[in-house]
Amino acid sequence: MEFKKFIVISIAACPLICFAQTEEIQSIRVPFYQVNIQPGKKITATYSYKPKHQTLNCTLKNTSSGAIFWKYNSIQQALTFPANGYVVLKSHPRPEGLFADPQGKIVIKSSRTNTTDLIVSCDYHTWG
Repeated sequence: MEFKKFIVISIAACPLICFAQTEEIQSIRVPFYQVNIQPGKKITATYSYKPKHQTLNCTLKNTSSGAIFWKYNSIQQALTFPANGYVVLKSHPRPEGLFADPQGKIVIKSSRTNTTDLIVSCDYHTWG
């Protein structure tokens, strides 16, 4: 009897579980840590940092390849994550990094050719 109940519950729950595994994360907020992105999938994250005192830092945990997209002066920018897996977005000339609007959205895409999930974290770094 318990086995039959398990099968009925499993069959009823399967569509929800299967959908959750393939769903793309549409929108999250920075900071976020160790988010898995399946090959060929993407996430969108909103961000807002203090342009004279903060940068936005994104790091890959593994060697899977991916790309990041953002805007600077409302013009779309894109970059394949470098070999070190580290990207810094900034609005002030002082720190190292790439220029970006101090608030907006980033999109991080995992390459379709990856054999494992892209694992990425993004947070803010305060300086000066």
